[in-house]
Amino acid sequence: MPKMKLSIALAAVLALAGCSSTEIYPVHSADSRAEFNRDYEAGYRYQHGIGVPQNYELAVSAYRRAEKAGDVRAMNNLGVMALRGQVGGFGGSGASGYFSKAAKAGSSNGYYNLALLQEVGRGKPDYAGALRNYKIAAEMGNAAAQVRLAQMYQSGIAVPADPSVAKSYFDMAAMAGNSEAVEKMKAVHGRTLTEVDIARLVGSENCGCEHPSEKAMAGRGMVDLKELAERGDAPARYNLGVRYLKGAGAPKNASEAARYFTIAARQGYAPAQRQMAQMHLRGEGVAPSKILAHAWLNLAARSTGADGSDARAEMQKLELSMTSSEIKEAQSLAQSGALRGR
Repeated sequence: MPKMKLSIALAAVLALAGCSSTEIYPVHSADSRAEFNRDYEAGYRYQHGIGVPQNYELAVSAYRRAEKAGDVRAMNNLGVMALRGQVGGFGGSGASGYFSKAAKAGSSNGYYNLALLQEVGRGKPDYAGALRNYKIAAEMGNAAAQVRLAQMYQSGIAVPADPSVAKSYFDMAAMAGNSEAVEKMKAVHGRTLTEVDIARLVGSENCGCEHPSEKAMAGRGMVDLKELAERGDAPARYNLGVRYLKGAGAPKNASEAARYFTIAARQGYAPAQRQMAQMHLRGEGVAPSKILAHAWLNLAARSTGADGSDARAEMQKLELSMTSSEIKEAQSLAQSGALRGR
């Protein structure tokens, strides 16, 4: 299936903070076998570029080994990759089969993703099937499915409008505390889905990472930050960049902000790498370039902290608005080492 296009406006990362390290690994049930973990982890790492160059072909190969061993997470993620056309020749027709297999094996994401496909239906929606699978996923605690059902009952999409039922599903989603699922669904509130929507809304099996952060740098003065920056402190350089970008305690100067972000990013500091991606996407203080933005996000995604998890999500969203050749060029740039070093 051709890569779906979607213009993505990624929000700037402007928090005055660095992130403490957190190991990022996929979540495994207690009874998962060692080969499940090994192959699924390998697929997940290659799919998202965690500690290794992003490589969709190797991701599919590893996921398929895990899938053959019965790993439900791999089944679902293979469907996601098929839907997004992330591997040449893999095609989108296999997505439904993988989602069905994952659903039968007990994946709430499998049921939810099937429902997304059924709601769109390539011109012939299967609303009855979509509602059935959304409800199964919702009962399993899938917040995205709960929000979508709430929207359908609120707006009368494929069902008679029922505010009380809509409220109950919204309440379920709120209790689940999945703000990401809620945010993703806001863009489709009050309307039916399109094929472009699916690539953004599809549910992947990810990792259960916490996102702790520290704000020790936020209270420091400019003189203190500059002294630390001169001694090579990457968080200080990053925070100086934020000050110049926002005009907070320093003259607003995008070029000076980009200079500090670049130095910290070349040191391997993930928040600065993410910020450089945003600067390139906005063309603020640097040349506008999706390729450079993707390359910086690719490097940031290899971090074992919360920024790594967020960078991977941002990189996936950005890919929806890039061609396969642009993505390949960006991956080569990230792997080349040209963006590393002082």
